[in-house]
Amino acid sequence: MIGKAMIVAAGMLISMPVMAEEWEITVSDDSVVAAITGNITYGERQRFIFNKGNCKVVEHIFSTYTEKAANFKDLTGAVLAVDFNGSIIGAKLIAANKAMAGHLLMFSFGSYDKDVLLKIFSEDDKISMTFIDGNGHTASELFDMPKNEWDISEIAGAFEDAYKACSSL
Repeated sequence: MIGKAMIVAAGMLISMPVMAEEWEITVSDDSVVAAITGNITYGERQRFIFNKGNCKVVEHIFSTYTEKAANFKDLTGAVLAVDFNGSIIGAKLIAANKAMAGHLLMFSFGSYDKDVLLKIFSEDDKISMTFIDGNGHTASELFDMPKNEWDISEIAGAFEDAYKACSSL
């Protein structure tokens, strides 16, 4: 009887729709950050930073976690290859810190006009990103979970909220 109940419960969980994550808007004295957490690895975030005094320019950064044993401090500043929604681009490692049994890494894709970013991101409802081999780095040696996805279907509203908050700093 317990086994049958577990099968029914598991079936219900599998058939439940995946809920999209909510955007988080964080305001500090000199910036506003719009962030969304990953669908595959929950704690990994895409972040869009709006800085006081220049709210129309947005820095796109993201965090990832890996338990691979590598000297990430020496890789700080390196540009790693990423398949980003089907396009191969570079992500610059800007910070690496030991965390739990591995490393928490922060990467930057650079800073762009907010309207340009919105136009690019309006073409997809998600960011799908995979670290790949390139620029002298082997992804499988650096990342145990090289892929993640983020639901960005509500990015226009998040950008509007962050821009308004930044403009009032």
